[in-house]
Amino acid sequence: MHAGPHFWAIIGHTPKEVKFDPENPHENAVARLRGSAMWSTTPRSVVEVRLAHEDEDLGQIRGVDRRDIVVVSVVKANSHRASRQPRYLKRINGAAFEDITELGPKPARAGDASAAYSDEERSRLAAVFAMLREMFAEAKRPKLTFSALTTEFGRRRSATPAFNGMDGDPSHPMGKGPRGGLSWCLHQIQTHGGLIFSRGGFNLNDLDAAQRVLDGSD
Repeated sequence: MHAGPHFWAIIGHTPKEVKFDPENPHENAVARLRGSAMWSTTPRSVVEVRLAHEDEDLGQIRGVDRRDIVVVSVVKANSHRASRQPRYLKRINGAAFEDITELGPKPARAGDASAAYSDEERSRLAAVFAMLREMFAEAKRPKLTFSALTTEFGRRRSATPAFNGMDGDPSHPMGKGPRGGLSWCLHQIQTHGGLIFSRGGFNLNDLDAAQRVLDGSD
């Protein structure tokens, strides 16, 4: 399906090998799409359409069968500052849906993300932000490869106290490497809109906004 200047792929199923995390249902959405049928051309945007999970937090939505609640999420977007806030739709008569997103779980407030991190993790995130800013400033295009990140991390390790004892592999899928490692840090920044994952690396999105959320200053 082609819409304007973008290619879209809409995925409506979940591969069995990926477990659904009811406490964090939207962060692993991209992993659920792996192996799904998609356009042969890599899409610029991917929308996941699914029914509400039986263990998923639905906020203030009450009295509705979960099979009648559809969750629509943009889980991959190369558009600058694309919104990934999920939309909650209730099935109604006439093959139509009512938008009940306002009753669904509220997105985390600015500052909430920062409270989830230890002092060491915040220090590592700050060091990764600084590294990314310098690398993007020197790059000829707004994309960094895993190879370039590995090389630059190794170059900085001895001179950056926050990198001491830190796992330096940036390519663990969905940031599932050791907590506090480089891949984990990149995933936190991606989740809060600073980066966009692309094949073999990351594209620049909005580092300033992501850092304000992650350090609690927004």
